[in-house]
Amino acid sequence: MNVIVVYATRHGSTQQVAGAVADALGSRGAQLTLRPARAVREPVAGTGRAPRIVA
Repeated sequence: MNVIVVYATRHGSTQQVAGAVADALGSRGAQLTLRPARAVREPVAGTGRAPRIVA
């Protein structure tokens, strides 16, 4: 399963939580990318679809 974990943070707390989520998913075999929201502007590579963002 391919997963992108996207976060927005001012002081770093949300980034830490997103990192923990990414670690948990990775330990279950997910192929993942961790990115700040400002860096996600394009469709997910190879899918032609925008990323699904769940907060």
